[in-house]
Amino acid sequence: MPCLTVLVKREAVHKVGGFDTTLKYIEDYDLFLRIASQYKVSCIREPLTQYRIHDGNLGGTGSVGMTKETLRVLKRVVERLDLRAKGHLWRIRKRLVLLWCKLVGQCLWQGGRVKTLAQAILF
Repeated sequence: MPCLTVLVKREAVHKVGGFDTTLKYIEDYDLFLRIASQYKVSCIREPLTQYRIHDGNLGGTGSVGMTKETLRVLKRVVERLDLRAKGHLWRIRKRLVLLWCKLVGQCLWQGGRVKTLAQAILF
């Protein structure tokens, strides 16, 4: 979800600590997850903008760095929230497993050469 499609009150951004500047690819995803954990969110299910994906996009195609950051952010979400009480633990675990599989696949075949599994999963 590109930033240009999101409307958020300034106070909400400040309350959750703003963008995490240590993230390179998914700082917006992390911010949106933190806001959604403390505020009610809503979605308009019709296209309001256009977003062009091209080879120069940092994360549009799902780079190794983006996948690693997503795993890191979701692990923080799991640590912060009591997901069992909300019934979301299974969905988060499923998402983490799918991301690990994606990461291994991305790293095993990167730049036309196969890497070892150990190289693939090391952060």
